Amino acid sequence: DVERSRGLGDVYKRQPYGMLASNVTATSADIGFTPGDATTWLYEYGPAGFTPGTGTSATTTNNPFSLSGLVPASDYDVYVQGLCAGNDSSTVSGPYTFSTSCPPFFFAPFAEGFESSGAFPICWTESTQGSAAVVWQAHTGTTTSTATGPDSASQGDYYMYVETTGSSAGDSVFLMSPTIDVSALINPILQFDYHMYGAGMGELHVQMNTGSGWSTIWSKSGDQGNQWFQDEIVLLAGASGLPVQLRWVLVVDDANGFSFENDVAIDDVPVSYTHLRAHETSLH
Repeated sequence: DVERSRGLGDVYKRQPYGMLASNVTATSADIGFTPGDATTWLYEYGPAGFTPGTGTSATTTNNPFSLSGLVPASDYDVYVQGLCAGNDSSTVSGPYTFSTSCPPFFFAPFAEGFESSGAFPICWTESTQGSAAVVWQAHTGTTTSTATGPDSASQGDYYMYVETTGSSAGDSVFLMSPTIDVSALINPILQFDYHMYGAGMGELHVQMNTGSGWSTIWSKSGDQGNQWFQDEIVLLAGASGLPVQLRWVLVVDDANGFSFENDVAIDDVPVSYTHLRAHETSLH
């Protein structure tokens, strides 16, 4: 992968190679590389997929060099070129792609609509307890099982749901939000849309953790029909002024002998300080 480019005076200049990001945080990163023949370099960076010449560029004599002011939980491309005397330069090396990390917390007002073209939402996590490898996943359109799950999102195109084919009664599937700093909100409120359709439907719980463990703040069980609902929870008790993490927990049941009829879904999750929507409203 090491290339040389012919410069003035028929001198070949070996390009930098082997780029590697280190000390990566939510907003910064150091980029090191094998230098080639140069001691001064031109670098350019921007969001992954950007067109070279349209990014942010600078010259440096530092290896590694530091990037700052980056966007948390984002992908970036970097290009590096060696600069030598006499207007001579190496071939451009890149793109090298790296990702910034999630921040310690997001600031409220906070909103997640899951509109990431089917990708898992940034800085959210999921886990499962039980016998089956069922997971929360982003989806559009109908679910793969009949007589359970939504036909479409409540807002936009995508929603999060659990495909429970292969699950067993008692399995628990967790979807966890990033940590949210609600200290700027006088009266923090969680709102969300949910869909619980299926004759074997189990339980959906919303839990909150302010640093001292998980506590249940909302629950619903059983078949609620083939429709989306909106609900809201005032988080003031135990949450005001504290970072808070939220999670949605499906506990699978097989009330009619079919555990696959537990395809629960959620959508459109804001944490704000006003009542944006009517309490416990049927959407469609």
